[in-house]
Amino acid sequence: MELKMKNLLLAGVVLGSLVLTGCATCEKAEKCEKAAVKEPFGYVISTTPTPRHRFSEPYNGWHKRYDAKRKQIADAKNQIDVVFIGDSITHGWENRASMEVLKKHFPKHEILNLSHAGDRTEHQLWMAGESGFFQPSGAYKGINPKLIVVLIGTNNIGHRTAGPEATAAGIKLIVEALRKNCPEAKILLFGVFPRAQNPDHVFRGQVKEINQIICTLADGENVFYEDIAGKLLEKDGTLSKKIMPDYLHLSPAGYEIWAQAIELYVKRFAPKE
Repeated sequence: MELKMKNLLLAGVVLGSLVLTGCATCEKAEKCEKAAVKEPFGYVISTTPTPRHRFSEPYNGWHKRYDAKRKQIADAKNQIDVVFIGDSITHGWENRASMEVLKKHFPKHEILNLSHAGDRTEHQLWMAGESGFFQPSGAYKGINPKLIVVLIGTNNIGHRTAGPEATAAGIKLIVEALRKNCPEAKILLFGVFPRAQNPDHVFRGQVKEINQIICTLADGENVFYEDIAGKLLEKDGTLSKKIMPDYLHLSPAGYEIWAQAIELYVKRFAPKE
């Protein structure tokens, strides 16, 4: 009885935060409320700004990476054109083969990649400048990007059962934080990429639900939404190892598809002669 009461109290706190943060529509708000009651811990974690902790070597690497990124920001002297935020898929732009794809499409652009393998919505929410229980990252101070590319959420469902609604709520808060802290930047939000080889895998359904919610964040003026799943998948709905060797992370061919989608917006909002 005591545990049940604690869960009900926590759900009440979460629902109260929903009233304050809001959702894209009443229907989406109802979905988020159901998510909070069904999985209060998943919702709270996904929407609470949190840096990765320093208790083990992988997490030390996370902080070292962002120390290096802060140096890049200082060295760039406010010349950052495009910012990437996300998880290992976006972090993967820094692999040798995918870096060649990036240089081919954006040879003159100064790109800041604030992604890190393993990141979930709560980590990138902290990076976007929200403090929660922690001091905000400050990563966006001193930069004025023209375009911010966002792809996040797959680790929320992959690392734990956060659920589509809770994951989408975290993504929504990231977009809102970016709009607040980089008001002049345009935001290009990508639908979570399909994962798992076969279309009937549980991850596919969860990704579809997330994307059905976050697509409503686009306003056609400051926030834009793109879903390139149709270009990543085979005609029968399966994923090919040529595009995603492990059915999660992109190959150079997959990054080429993604780069083409990004390029349309870079040319529009961050053109270089």
